Amino acid sequence: MRLTTAPPPSVVVGHFPDYVEILYGPHRLQPLVDRLRADVEGHEHVLRRIVRDRIELKSPLEFEFSYAAVDTAAGIVLLRYFAPHPDPVLVAGWQAQLIYRLPRGSLDRVYVEEVPLE
Repeated sequence: MRLTTAPPPSVVVGHFPDYVEILYGPHRLQPLVDRLRADVEGHEHVLRRIVRDRIELKSPLEFEFSYAAVDTAAGIVLLRYFAPHPDPVLVAGWQAQLIYRLPRGSLDRVYVEEVPLE
């Protein structure tokens, strides 16, 4: 259980600043991504708490997996989750980007932010 292990990951309000390549179709990292997703989705309440501790909001948070990406230069895998706003007037929703170190997939940090409606 990587999302719930101590010490907790560092959390940054904002988004991952570097370039990532979104993983499409079969990829050598797919087994790792599947394990990481199972952990996050099995502990979604932890993800909600991480976001609520950094961003003040009253809306419900129902996260959906968006994509997995890799930054080979930095040696990380990124999983992006998005929770849509139930009444999107100014805010589309909230995202969480979980950054895992390769090759083992240890959770390094989490980026959380409000996503404006464009």
